[in-house]
Amino acid sequence: MPDIATINGVTEDNVAAYNGIAAANVASKCGSTWVHADPGGSWNYLVIAGAGGGGGNIGGGGGAGGCRQSWNNETSGGGASSETGLVMQTGTVYTITVGAGGVGSNGNSLSHHGQNGTASSITGSDITNVTTDAGGGGGTYNGAPSGYDGGSGGGSGAKDSGAALGGNGTANEGYGGGLGGVYWAGSGGGSAGIGVAANNGQGGVDHGTGGNGIISSINGTSYNWAGGGGGNSYENWGGDGGLGGGGGSGSENSGAPGAAGANGINAGAAGSGKVGGVGGVNTGSGGGGGAYGSYPPSGAAGGAGGSGVVILRVPTSLYSGTSSGSPTITTNGSDTILMFTGDGSYTG
Repeated sequence: MPDIATINGVTEDNVAAYNGIAAANVASKCGSTWVHADPGGSWNYLVIAGAGGGGGNIGGGGGAGGCRQSWNNETSGGGASSETGLVMQTGTVYTITVGAGGVGSNGNSLSHHGQNGTASSITGSDITNVTTDAGGGGGTYNGAPSGYDGGSGGGSGAKDSGAALGGNGTANEGYGGGLGGVYWAGSGGGSAGIGVAANNGQGGVDHGTGGNGIISSINGTSYNWAGGGGGNSYENWGGDGGLGGGGGSGSENSGAPGAAGANGINAGAAGSGKVGGVGGVNTGSGGGGGAYGSYPPSGAAGGAGGSGVVILRVPTSLYSGTSSGSPTITTNGSDTILMFTGDGSYTG
């Protein structure tokens, strides 16, 4: 590698900084270009996709958005170990994508399934991209009973004969949805971000509760994230949403609707009458399933899935101060935390 003796007439040994980079942080020089040293340290992350919407008419709960995290050895989605943090380079722009939640079933058709959410990601030219899969939509009674696959699978709706299957989850991101019960039975609950898979519908009257979300303290407070939506029951109370903001399911007859999952950074909604509650905004938690809406079906809609989130935790000594998309910026200890609730970017 050829050396250079001077920069703009200043002897290289006397150069304190170049383009704002301290000389001690310049690793090498070639021709007229100085190469910045690896800044060192690890940028930790929590990346959660948008969750699935709940099914209608004895519908299954929506599956949580797929979840990956690297902070503090806390367990990632689907029971996976905490991941390795990112090393971001000075001047590189990293693109942040935050997934939307899926639409719930409209409750007016046996073939109208809860819809999947959309993916979230951190991408850049010099890292292995971190992407999470959208949560799966919940199934609807008989016409489209099976839950959709996703980061966490959607719960299945009830079925006249034989139990419909919940959707599959993505390995190292989430779990599968629960099984629906047979004929007028409670539907499967939405899938979990962590822990056991969502509870199944049981016995003709019971509901399926949503699976509980992972625990992360990356923003300085311990919350659950990415809980599953509650599944519905025909003749009994509705299923509760999973911890982290999962929506509760609706209820028919005298039973109470399901409650929203607790301990999310943003609350989901309980079921209301026959209608399933929405998953918490920016929690990646699934929407609740709708109750029985008579025949032909009417009004027993599933709740929408919660949108996803991307959180970066950066050593303050390495924080560039350059971002787009209006993330919420806070500090905790020696770190700066950027919480993206919509698309944006961070420049290393």
